[in-house]
Order: sequence, then C-alpha cells, then structure tokens
Amino acid sequence: MNIGVFGDSYAEKTDLPDKIWWGILQETYGHNVTVYGESASSIMFSFNSIKEHAAKYDLIIWCLTQPGRVSFQFDDRYYHFNRASNFDHAPQFVSRKFKAFTTWWDNLVNWDDEAIIGQALVKYLQQQVPNLIIIPCFDSPLQTNFNLYQLYLNETEHYFPGVPIEKVIQKYSDHRKGHLTPTSQRILAGLINSDLSPGIFQTNYSNFVTPDEVFDTIFTKNK
Repeated sequence: MNIGVFGDSYAEKTDLPDKIWWGILQETYGHNVTVYGESASSIMFSFNSIKEHAAKYDLIIWCLTQPGRVSFQFDDRYYHFNRASNFDHAPQFVSRKFKAFTTWWDNLVNWDDEAIIGQALVKYLQQQVPNLIIIPCFDSPLQTNFNLYQLYLNETEHYFPGVPIEKVIQKYSDHRKGHLTPTSQRILAGLINSDLSPGIFQTNYSNFVTPDEVFDTIFTKNK
C-alpha cells in the first residue's frame, strides 16, 4: 500500500527507519511510505500538507498534535514552535519577533477555542480525505482514551519513577525515535498494520510492554 505519513515528532523523519513505526510499516510489512512529519509542527501545518499531497496515496496517516503550536515559512523552509520552544535555532530577527508573538499567544489565546478549532479541522479532513487514519498524539484536541504522549509518559515513568516529566526533559536527551522505544514502535506498527481502516486509531496501553533492555541500559547509564 502507498502510504503518506504526516504529523509532528511522533511521525518524524529519521535516518533509522527500522526504529520508528512508519519505517517498520515499510521494512517489515512491505508498504511504500513517504513521510512529511516535522518535529514540533502545528495542526495547521499538517492540515495544509495533507490537503496538498493526499491524492498521491492509498492511505493517509496523521499523527495529530496538540493545539497551540505555530508553524511559519521563512527562506523556503518551515519553522515550528510550541509554548516550550527554544528559539536559538531560528534566524535572529525572526527569533525576536516570535518571542514577542508567543508571549502574546500564551497570554491572550483561548486554549479551549484552539481545541475546538483543532476538532473542526479533523472533522473537515475526515470528510475531504476518506482514506485518513488519525493517531492522537496528545489528549487534546480529541480527548480519546489512547494517545502517544501518554504512552511516552508510561515509558518515562518506568525509567525515572516518581520524577516529574519536566525535570526529565530538562536533564536528559530523549534517545527514543519518535519518543518511544523500538519495542513500542514495533508494537505500534503491528497494531496499525492489523487494521488499516480509516478513522481514529485507538488501542489499549496494555498492548505495550516495558521495559526495553536497550533503553534500560541507556537511561541507567546516564542517571
């Protein structure tokens, strides 16, 4: 099957495709996969990208990110920011402008409204792109039972029991492609491949297992 993959860092491009779910769909299950995902990208960024490219593919898989992210184009490339973004990698004058912008954004944007807009964009694309599978990355905007961030939290709690996630993020680099261990990525790919029907992808957290021996070694070594 010819599959287009869209979304944020849970659908990121990587030079180690055997370590992330979309690469496993290609290498293990024989699908032809093209990836448009970009780390920290916004709902609107993926929405526009899907509209542009959807007709090329038998199936579209969208890792739906959280509301409140901002994507903008500058010098023929896109920059993506969320509320916790570091601006150091952006061009200097763009950085200054967007620091001011996100200060306004954080204080004046109604986050409930942003969630409603996200839900509306999802419903619109489901109507326009009938071959669309949506994998929720976060609780918002769809409030589904399963999302990839909670799976990430479950894994992180295993490696750093009792440590607030903010402290883990500040202190440790996330070595996991797409924020999940290779074991979870393989399980996720298998679950996706077992049912390629359009709709909202849902499963049970109990289908995933921890620990992962490779990452037990990495994180224990770095503690």
